Amino acid sequence: MKTPLIAFCLTIAILFGSAGKAFSQGRWFPTDKPNCSIWNPRPYPEETATWSGNCLNGRAHGFGRTTWRFLKNKKWVERTTDGDLRDGMRIGRVTIIYENGDVYVGALNATSGKRHGQGTYTSHNGRVKQGIWADGNFLFAVIGV
Repeated sequence: MKTPLIAFCLTIAILFGSAGKAFSQGRWFPTDKPNCSIWNPRPYPEETATWSGNCLNGRAHGFGRTTWRFLKNKKWVERTTDGDLRDGMRIGRVTIIYENGDVYVGALNATSGKRHGQGTYTSHNGRVKQGIWADGNFLFAVIGV
């Protein structure tokens, strides 16, 4: 009797773990434009996206602004990202204005949405980190950029 119960519990744990992992890995997300989606690397519950640019074959495409609106710590916040998209995914340099006033200008990993490559992060209090980023982490400063 213990073996079926253990197997059932393990199955449930794997299913819930897999669902959480898939959710955290991102998904195609609808925008305010009909039949126009964008890649959302880290969806939040009850999140919405508006897209100011064009759409091509059902995906956000070209230069524009994405405004993400989501609940964070039980408060609605907005985060904007300006830059180019190709087939719904970010390419090249972006400008992100975070909900607390911080600004990042630089490269992103299109799949994860994390800072990746050369960029400058300016916090709302004026502190600047300029250099190379990998997987969202600041690696080292670049002098003379």
